[in-house]
Amino acid sequence: MLQRSNVYTAFHQGYGDLGCFGQSCGIMVADPKKRFRIVQLMHGQFWIGRDESGVAMTLYRRMYWSADKVVRRFGYKNCSYPIQNSYDRGRYDDRYYIWHAIEPRMKRNPSKLDR
Repeated sequence: MLQRSNVYTAFHQGYGDLGCFGQSCGIMVADPKKRFRIVQLMHGQFWIGRDESGVAMTLYRRMYWSADKVVRRFGYKNCSYPIQNSYDRGRYDDRYYIWHAIEPRMKRNPSKLDR
C-alpha cells in the first residue's frame, strides 16, 4: 500500500525541509485511487501548535484555491457568498485563501473508532 501511494516521494521532499527548517510537515489524505497520499506542506504556509510536552496538537494551514476547486471539495452550499458568486458567473479560476484547521477534540469518546 505504501508503494502505491506517494509516501516515499513525500518523505524525500521532507528531508530537505529538515535540514533547512528543522522540521517537515505533511498531511495524510484519502485518495480514491491509491487509498491515501501525503500532501507535503510548504514552510510559511502552515503553523503548528504544541502542548507542554512538545507534541504537535494543532495545525493551521493556508491554501490558495480556485473557486472551482473549493466548490468541488466542499460543495456549493458550504461555500461563502463570494465563492458562490464567482462560480455562478463562470469565473472558476478566481482564487481564494482557504484556512484549514486541525485541532484536538477534547470532548471525545476514546472507545469509539473514528472514520
